[in-house]
Parts: sequence; structure tokens; C-alpha cells
Amino acid sequence: MRIILLVFLMSQVLSASTLKQSVSGFSGRTCTAYLHLPKNTTPSALVYYEWGSGIASVAHYIPVELIDLFSAGKIAVLTADKIGLSPATQSVPVGEVDTEAVVDRQVYIHITTAERVECGKNALIWALQSGRFTTDQGIFFQGHSEGAQVIALIYQDWLSSANPIAKSVRALLSSGSVIDDWKYILDYQLAEDEKKEPGITQKIWDALAQKDDETFMNWGGTGYRWIEAALKTPSMSTVYDNLALAEAPASFQFFHGLQDPLIRASALQDYEAKNLEKIRLKEKALSLHAHYYQCGHSLNSAGQQDIGNFIKACLNSTRPYCW
Repeated sequence: MRIILLVFLMSQVLSASTLKQSVSGFSGRTCTAYLHLPKNTTPSALVYYEWGSGIASVAHYIPVELIDLFSAGKIAVLTADKIGLSPATQSVPVGEVDTEAVVDRQVYIHITTAERVECGKNALIWALQSGRFTTDQGIFFQGHSEGAQVIALIYQDWLSSANPIAKSVRALLSSGSVIDDWKYILDYQLAEDEKKEPGITQKIWDALAQKDDETFMNWGGTGYRWIEAALKTPSMSTVYDNLALAEAPASFQFFHGLQDPLIRASALQDYEAKNLEKIRLKEKALSLHAHYYQCGHSLNSAGQQDIGNFIKACLNSTRPYCW
């Protein structure tokens, strides 16, 4: 039965069409955006999905939790490869990214979160101008790990600049989400790595001082510029605080594994408690709901199902921001 179901899901996805477009990042660099469209229908909502850090192509990727909604013609799905990446194959198993992606190393080592934000904005603008779907039922931002940071930064920028697209964003759905500043996160990850590879912490900080791309590519799948820039950016808790002060109307839904070895779940739990205290004191706060699961950095099936169910409920709700 499982094999039959997988084949059925694959046929559903493969019967769809995908539009492809190069969009600009910084300094003439480009990334490739992919707009996935269900067959013979015009969806009335868009899910913009951002993957996490590391090397993988999302050219053929539709998250498992979105397949039912996509196959039913309810949503279009937008993804974007990072600069310097392209797919290695014409298809991958349903719900999986292409981890064998082709890497243009001389371009890819320039990747930073800011570059991803710029590419994401331009991918969204291109998709919204395509005329292949409507946003009558809104736009949903979904991101995993660093991707959750990317979607929040795009939303913050567009909200602060009064970009009308921000008004159509009904919810941000974040899994394995970054909350702490990156120095804390890297120290947390290196402490785990140190147990398996003594001396790795000093090796990584030495590599940063020496601007050593090779070491960082082998360790985290990025060049040193990504780490250098990340250490200078505000923590995501600060970004979320600023969104609360700006009275961001969208719903913020977090999905996190309690055994996450890369990003501690307690950081989200602390921020959730802080946000609830703001609500109790009648201060400006986010419409935030956190969901926790017995899993690691990647969500388990229960978490994936909850994301799909939330979007489905939101599509069926008359409340503008799915509170």
C-alpha cells in the first residue's frame, strides 16, 4: 500500500507544470525561482517555501505536507535555489530535495542570508506577476531552519516599507526556527560536534579568521562569508520583537523538534513565554503559536501533518490572518 501511495503521489506531482525564472540577488549574481502549478486549475493561494542552510536544490521540491493541497488545486508553490546551485536530476522522490545539486563553487561561496532575502523578494514579485494563480485566499510563507529566518526578514522588510504584498501574507510557518543570535547557535552546534570531533571548535574559528572557504564548505556547506555576515546580524528574537512593535497582523506558527541537536527548542519556548507575558500585560505581541514534537531538526510526520492542516483550515477560514 505504501508503494502504491508513493507512486500515486508522484504521478500527481509530475502531472503539474513548473515555471522557471532567474531572479537577481546582489552584485549581478542570480538565483533560480520555480513556480509549481497544479494541473488544469487556477489556485487561489500561494505558499512560498524556503529551505534551510547547506547544499540542496529545490527545483522539483514540494514539501510532503503541501502535496494534498497542491494536488487538489488549492495552492501554487514557489521555491528558489540559492545562488550557485542547480538541480542535478530531472526528478527526485516526492517530498525530498536534490542533495546532489550541481554547485558553481565560485558563485555559491558568496551566499549569505541577505542574498537569500533579496532573491526571495524578487522570486515572489516574479511569481505574483505571472498571472498563473490568484491570492484571493492569501499568501503563506513557510521556512525551515535558516529558511525560517529568510521568510521573517522578507516579511519584516515589506511590512516596514508598507509594501502591499505584506497585507496578503496570512501566516508564517516556521520549522526548526532560528531564535538565538548566530554566535550562540554556532557555539551550541560546535559543542555537539566537539563530542565527536575534538578540536573542531578551534578549527572553525581559526578558519573564519583565515577566511578559509574549504573548511566551512566541509563543515556546514557554506563559505566563510555566510558565517561572517551571520555573526553581525541581530538575533531573530529581536526581529520578532520588532514585528510585534510594528503590529504585524500575520499569524506566526512555529513547529519544532524537542530533540533538535542544531537549534535548541528551549529558545523557542522562552520566546513563546515572553510573548504570552506581553499579551497578559496588554503590550504589543505577535499572534504566535508554537507546536512541539518528539523529533530532531527535521519535522516528523505529525509536524508535517499539522502544517498542512493549518494551511487547510486557514484556507477554509474567513478570518484574514488565521488567528
